[in-house]
Amino acid sequence: MTQTKIGFSAMSAHHILGIAYPSAWTTSQKVRFAMDQAGRGRLTGEVELDETYVGGEEHGSGGRSRAKKEAVGVACERKSDRAMGRTRLARLPSASALAIADFIEHNIEPGSVLLSDNWASCGPALDELSARGLHYDHEVTTLRTSGRTASEVHPHVHRVAALLERWLLGTHQGAVAGPHLDELVFRFNRRRSANRGLLFWRLACALVDAQAVSGKELRARARDQQLADDAHAEAVKAWTTKRHRQQAALN
Repeated sequence: MTQTKIGFSAMSAHHILGIAYPSAWTTSQKVRFAMDQAGRGRLTGEVELDETYVGGEEHGSGGRSRAKKEAVGVACERKSDRAMGRTRLARLPSASALAIADFIEHNIEPGSVLLSDNWASCGPALDELSARGLHYDHEVTTLRTSGRTASEVHPHVHRVAALLERWLLGTHQGAVAGPHLDELVFRFNRRRSANRGLLFWRLACALVDAQAVSGKELRARARDQQLADDAHAEAVKAWTTKRHRQQAALN
């Protein structure tokens, strides 16, 4: 899980190591929780920002149509046109401005420069962050007038998004959850490590330091995620109503 680009699925552990699938699944999930990047240093400098949808092909759903796919926020430090720094990925409960604001706050240091296309949710998200006392510079590139494709304007987030989709489809048959994203980020951010054995050592230390989680708690993750999504949906409704009232008062 630390050494190969494609990672190691629970089904692979079941077949290769000869252990029962439930044990393989529980162990792999515990390892991914130890790979969690939450609470570690936020991205700084120029940061490309976008969202993508993963989880399997949805025929007839183009553009930013979500259908049954999962929305994922993608952020990458831009060092140059060809070089990127660290990256962050997170499953989004929706593509709303409130979800984007939460993603930015948790993963990008205030004062950073956000690079995005003319994504409709980004402006309102930054307004929400300003109301929280968090300020970011924002550089918008309108693709239609730039004469360039999205992957040319912001190559790093699109490269990571493509890597994520290929990995999920190839290793996990399209499944997507927070721990899956943590695994990819843990491995990707250490892709240039000169000492590959150090990655295993750091993960072993993280496993020792991580709070113990039971198999029952892991299996309850889907239920907890649904409850969190429902709470987010109610928060979005309240936030949207408040914003409409503020705009009406200004008009």
